Amino acid sequence: QKMLSNKARFVEEVCSGELIVSNRKRKDLLADLKERGYDMMNKKEDKHKSNEDGNESDNESVEESASDAELAKGYDYLLGMKIWTLTYEKAEQLRRQLAEKTQAVEELEATSPSKIWQNDLDNIEEALDERDAAMEAADEEERKAQSKSKKRQAKVTKKKATAAKKKKKK
Repeated sequence: QKMLSNKARFVEEVCSGELIVSNRKRKDLLADLKERGYDMMNKKEDKHKSNEDGNESDNESVEESASDAELAKGYDYLLGMKIWTLTYEKAEQLRRQLAEKTQAVEELEATSPSKIWQNDLDNIEEALDERDAAMEAADEEERKAQSKSKKRQAKVTKKKATAAKKKKKK
């Protein structure tokens, strides 16, 4: 959610001209992103995020001592976006995705574990029913193919028998 929110805000700020990305020194741009409150998304940070209780003072001191390379890695999800994606349409799309994800999370959090379990079982049962129907259709096709093959074989055998009888009569 944070990533989608940050991406949408980034695209909007670039499109509106509030944030200038091109023709700037890397260090200045990274400092500007940090100053504007964009979240850094490191792989290490994502793994440990669930263990953090929102100690912003700790995060600030860590970020202040971070080198440019670490900052660049943290903001790569923003700065690595293709130029083509820096459009108002993309910002709207990101906002819609954020709203959808937020709604999905809220619905999931409001659902009891037993209801989630029941929904999962219903989905599994539906998938198994679809698989069974597909297997049954494939079996039916196989039976039809075998029946056709038997009929063809019977015709060939009958023709051979008829030909043999004609040959004996001569």
